[in-house]
Amino acid sequence: MGVFPTKPERSTGDGRSISRINSPTVRERDLADFLSKAGIFEGAGEFEKKKQKALEDLDEVELHKRRLRFEEETVHAQEKIKRLNLFLHELSQKEALLKQAKVKVRKDIQMLEGELG
Repeated sequence: MGVFPTKPERSTGDGRSISRINSPTVRERDLADFLSKAGIFEGAGEFEKKKQKALEDLDEVELHKRRLRFEEETVHAQEKIKRLNLFLHELSQKEALLKQAKVKVRKDIQMLEGELG
């Protein structure tokens, strides 16, 4: 016997048990109601409500995790785009310098040809 002096008496045909508490016979459902009201035991309905709430909370956490992962991937993509844009800008500047150098070399060649010719 535990905290409450109960003794399983018998089971009904549908699988429910009947117990004794301090001699009177009580149904399992009555016992569960009594313990629930005493704040010792939660009935199946209350358990299901809490379980459903926990599952909903878990779904919300999973959704939040997916959003955070998406935001993180977006930030990484934006950083990569910034680096690529910087690279393209540097490449463009180098291309402009190369064009200027080609123009100068052509002028120098023309000047040398003029001096030699």
